[in-house]
Amino acid sequence: MSLFISMLSLLAVASAAPAELGARLTTPISTISPVITLCTGLPVPAQGCANFAIISDACVDFTGGKSVLNHDLTGVKVPFGFICTLFRDFGCNDSPGNEVILTGGTYNLEQGVTNGGGGPPVAFDNAASSFSCSTLD
Repeated sequence: MSLFISMLSLLAVASAAPAELGARLTTPISTISPVITLCTGLPVPAQGCANFAIISDACVDFTGGKSVLNHDLTGVKVPFGFICTLFRDFGCNDSPGNEVILTGGTYNLEQGVTNGGGGPPVAFDNAASSFSCSTLD
């Protein structure tokens, strides 16, 4: 009898799962937030990466659950249509030489990046403590 009840319970859970999955798949794309991918290793293939929702013009410090990234960021993936700035200090302090500007694409900070797409490569591996992103309008 207990085997029958166990099997019946399993059947009830299994039959509910497809409906729940179907509901998740119908979520409109417009409600999904764009994300920036930040990695302690390389972004491709993903090594120590985490995705963070982009909240336009908000400063995000690498504190709390993000403290593992503080001065340990090597790879970044910025979604196309966005511009993100990495800062050496908390609070998105934008003093000269304290930031690097990235537009949509994948970056290996070990190789240096051209700041805003121009000029010589800027070394920024293991340097960032905060970031801010916005849309390219």
